Amino acid sequence: MNRKLFNIYLQLPTMFRTLAINLYGFYRARQRFGGDFKKLLADLNRTQWLSTKRLKEFQIEALRKMVEYAYNSTDYYHKLFIDHGLSPKDIQTLEDLKRIPILKKETIRKNFHALVSKNFPQNNRFLHSSSGTTGEKLYFYLPKYLRWKINYAHLYRFYKWAGFKPYDRRVTIGARVFTRKPPYWVFNKFENQLLLSIHHLNYETVGDYVKIIKKFSPHAIQGHPSGIYLIAEYLKQKKDKIPVKAILTSSETLFDDQRRVMEEVFVTHVYDVYHMGEAVVMAAQCEQHLEYHEACEYGIMEVINVKNGIGEIIGTSLHNFAMPFIRYKIGDLAEIAKKESCTCGRGLPLKIKRILGRIDDRLMLEHNRIVLAVTVRMAIKPLLEEGENYQFIQETTKDFHLKILTNNFHSKKRRRLIAALKTILGEKANIYIENVKEIPLVGGKIRNVISKVK
Repeated sequence: MNRKLFNIYLQLPTMFRTLAINLYGFYRARQRFGGDFKKLLADLNRTQWLSTKRLKEFQIEALRKMVEYAYNSTDYYHKLFIDHGLSPKDIQTLEDLKRIPILKKETIRKNFHALVSKNFPQNNRFLHSSSGTTGEKLYFYLPKYLRWKINYAHLYRFYKWAGFKPYDRRVTIGARVFTRKPPYWVFNKFENQLLLSIHHLNYETVGDYVKIIKKFSPHAIQGHPSGIYLIAEYLKQKKDKIPVKAILTSSETLFDDQRRVMEEVFVTHVYDVYHMGEAVVMAAQCEQHLEYHEACEYGIMEVINVKNGIGEIIGTSLHNFAMPFIRYKIGDLAEIAKKESCTCGRGLPLKIKRILGRIDDRLMLEHNRIVLAVTVRMAIKPLLEEGENYQFIQETTKDFHLKILTNNFHSKKRRRLIAALKTILGEKANIYIENVKEIPLVGGKIRNVISKVK
């Protein structure tokens, strides 16, 4: 949304903001669940029970099609294959896939137009950007069909493992900013969804969040682990519980202690999903709550450079014909699964045991006020250009150090960053901004938010 229009929206009375959210919710629900969504979901519910061998055969068939298409429709892959003495016919197995060089983020930026398919209709694609969990934006094209129908069919197949279906009542604790004043929630009736703003969730407001969740009585709670865990901590402290069918988490690293507390106070199991804005691979935990099943029909996941059971995740999309991503280096590290098969009986192979590299701290301010890392990200992210990154360090409850990795730093950007951060930290916050040449990696990614306050 245009920033000026968004600021006007934020100033609207609650009734009109609710109306705007529901009009948007109606539009999105049609994109996600209209058309042949039901058929796609039914097909996925069937194919998950195929043998692992048959699912890998499907991947090979889809891979051959994607490689042939990328070679013939993009300048980048055509040149890449010729430069490496390859032809599409050389890629006949999953093992052959390793002959194709890895696609890195910097390569995408330098070769953006060469990666865009010349044969894909422009009106069927749209420009998207990575979610920014590492602060660094990456722009790319996705087919509209992949962004909505295919993505959500796979997500809701995973959600069905948790006993959750489309239009079941759910609470979503998400990163989107839809209000700056109470109430910090709105009901999206077209998806039977209570939206809670994670940006206003803290020790002062958590009691109100608990009250509205109880009143709504959801089937499931969905969202960032850090936000759901804060509510779970409060319930545990109050010796209270809110039974639901499932907790559905994504977008951040889920820790074992978070899982234990959530499952205790919500009297259910946590189902974690691994996916990303680039739409190359997807994986999730089933009813056994052990390791992550690869969505074979969605993409091909590799874990390379494995040392002590930990490796880098590489993904190949089987559906992005607008801008093919083949052997894309996502930037996440993962611990590989101990075995391929699961006692649930599904043919979807177990691929990874846990995800590393999406780890940030919560900020502790004066008067026991907290700010979650996702709130910091949503304040900084809109002000960053593609390829820029950051690390935000809390020194004391009032003093903060922002490191910006950019080649285009100026006084206007500094003023905007300070203003954005003071909206979440308070006007008394002391913010020192430094333009740096390098930020160290942790788990393959930049740790964006660090707090030295216990």
